[in-house]
Amino acid sequence: MFRSSTQFWEKLGLGVERYRLFRKVFNEHGEDWEWTELLPLSEIEKMLIQANATSFRLDCNYKRPFISYSEVPDSSLPGLPSTGGLGSLGLTSDRMPASLDYGEFFAHMASIGRLCLASVSCPLYIGWQITTDKKSYVRKYGSIDEFRDMITKRPFPLDDLDELDTSLNPGSRRGTQFQPQSISSEMWIGPHFWTYAPCTKEEVLAADFFIEKRDTAHYLYLKSWPHPFTRPDGEQGRVQQKLWRLLYKQDCEWPPGSGGISDVPVGGPPELMP
Repeated sequence: MFRSSTQFWEKLGLGVERYRLFRKVFNEHGEDWEWTELLPLSEIEKMLIQANATSFRLDCNYKRPFISYSEVPDSSLPGLPSTGGLGSLGLTSDRMPASLDYGEFFAHMASIGRLCLASVSCPLYIGWQITTDKKSYVRKYGSIDEFRDMITKRPFPLDDLDELDTSLNPGSRRGTQFQPQSISSEMWIGPHFWTYAPCTKEEVLAADFFIEKRDTAHYLYLKSWPHPFTRPDGEQGRVQQKLWRLLYKQDCEWPPGSGGISDVPVGGPPELMP
């Protein structure tokens, strides 16, 4: 499985780089991260094979892409091995050559791993939609007057965090690591998704707002917008709202506190204004 991804990264022009390998582990204190020094892909491949890491995440969001995988605690996913974890793959639109068939890559990964969700997103949009730090939001995007506050509890002696509640943003990320809840213009939904999602595959197949649907033995492909989402309002926002309501029986809103989706653009980075 990892050898396939190595070939994919080489197509991205990233094969000669060195990367850190991140591993999420579980101990008496909860979740923690371990990471390696910068290594060539060949060394990381050996470590993943040795650890039986049948699923992992490839993240191209950052200037130096990294690879990560998680050890799954026995209690979290009954019936699944404790090693390897679930596939959670993400690529960002600005790092992909136009000639690259990333759908073929996702399909291949789904056929040989336990895929949950795979998607393609615009990093500038997602970064805006999930920013919870108040100072950072004001500096990058503007007013926070309409946002609800969210207090994030932290263990002593750390202070609690007073943050923005972004949970109802159309581009928000919800759920947990092993039961992720997110939407995108293109989605590859694997078998594990249906074990926790409140919807059924039959409901999704019956929905009439998708541009394309393709049901295969290993995944369900859904396309609802011609390109990665870049706005939470207007028609894009309404399509995202349909996805949240269909897949998770939840709602979204923009701007915050409005209870709906604005017809006109509201806020965000200048680069994403229509």
